[in-house]
Amino acid sequence: MTDEAPRVMGEIIVPDHLATGIYANNFSGYTNATDFTIDFSVVLPAESLSDDEGPYLNFPSQVVDRIKLPPSLIYRLMQHLESQLTQYEAANGPVTPLGDEDIRPPELE
Repeated sequence: MTDEAPRVMGEIIVPDHLATGIYANNFSGYTNATDFTIDFSVVLPAESLSDDEGPYLNFPSQVVDRIKLPPSLIYRLMQHLESQLTQYEAANGPVTPLGDEDIRPPELE
């Protein structure tokens, strides 16, 4: 007999209906005592609206998927994403982060 630990392997099985993935260009997240919830969404066309304070642009987003994770898994997810981003940038160049300054709505009439 050997004292070696048995090999441990994992397999991720992707069901056919998820094989192509789901497109999202926005996300939001929130927490409670037991979960981190991440909503992935698609930004819909802007709407010009008006209220008592005057005209404004509304940017609605349609949630396409919601993921709930325990806090311990969020930490591992962040480590994995940082590693993947580093590898991506090494191969493809830096990624320009999106921010509020990148949203330039047309002037309201």
